[in-house]
Formats: sequence, structure tokens, C-alpha cells
Amino acid sequence: MRRILLLLVVVALFLVMVAMSVGPAFAAAWNPDTGCKGTDTRFFYLGSGLGYGRIDKNADGYVCVTGSPQGKQAYDNRL
Repeated sequence: MRRILLLLVVVALFLVMVAMSVGPAFAAAWNPDTGCKGTDTRFFYLGSGLGYGRIDKNADGYVCVTGSPQGKQAYDNRL
């Protein structure tokens, strides 16, 4: 009985490892034109009054903003 339980635990851990290694392949890809993730993201030029200046870590003047149920989330682009 212990051997069967041990075998099931090892198989479960193996499946988790496989899922963790394959997961990034299905993540949202970076758009090469804007540097933002996915296709539903808006690409903003940092003008006056947007308030995203501290998010722009590469200092190129652009950030990506995506809408979510929690509100807008901004992150720096990859360009």
C-alpha cells in the first residue's frame, strides 16, 4: 500500500513539473511593434498628467496599460 501511495505522489510531482515547464509557452507573447504583452494592451506615450512616470524604467517615454477587473494596470514596455 505504501508503494502505491509513493508511486502516486511521484507521478503527481512529475505532472506538476511538466505543467510548470510548459506553462510559459502559453503565456501572452510580447508584441514586437509596441513592446507590450498580448494584443489587448494599450500603448501610451508619457505626456503630462498621466502619472505613469515612475513605471517607465527604461526611460523611453512609453508605458503599456491594460484593463482588468481590478482597474487599469500599467507596466513598462520592452523596447
